[in-house]
Amino acid sequence: MLKVGGRVHRAEQIHGATVTRTKLTKATPHCDSSNLEWPCVPGQFYYGRGPIMLSWNYNYGPCGRDLGLDLLHNPDVASKDPVISFKTAIWFWMTPQAPKPSCHDVITDQWQPSAADISAGRLPGYGVITNIINGGLECAGRNVAQVQDRISFYTRYCGMFGVDPGSNIDCDNQRPFNEGSNVFLDAAI
Repeated sequence: MLKVGGRVHRAEQIHGATVTRTKLTKATPHCDSSNLEWPCVPGQFYYGRGPIMLSWNYNYGPCGRDLGLDLLHNPDVASKDPVISFKTAIWFWMTPQAPKPSCHDVITDQWQPSAADISAGRLPGYGVITNIINGGLECAGRNVAQVQDRISFYTRYCGMFGVDPGSNIDCDNQRPFNEGSNVFLDAAI
């Protein structure tokens, strides 16, 4: 294990693949203070929690609203209550957050890219899901090892299920959905 800048890095073997996991600590509050609709609560931290690591106040706020919970004041419930934890993951997977489509719409071929999406290299496929979840950190050639780990897991499980992984499985040539702003989801599957 190696601790750097509030992150703990650990390499491990999972199903024959070497994976580096990063655990965010409370040294990283994940608070976008410019977001007035979902203001951060003093003393609360919005780092990744749950199966799809819900992060940032602008995700905890609307997720909590839709689930009938006050996740801004009590973000820890997203990791301590297993039912709520999975509800946050399902919420994130199913809910479009403009300009992003939902992950579900992408994987089920219900999403059609706009002209702006095509111009940004965002074409239907697993790469767009990576862009939705973690585009600000993993797309456009960023964090290549982490991206390759994600793709390796995806293609491995597609093979186990006998499903074609399809095309456009990386986001190397995609601009993140919110490029030019500080808004991105810091999450990992």
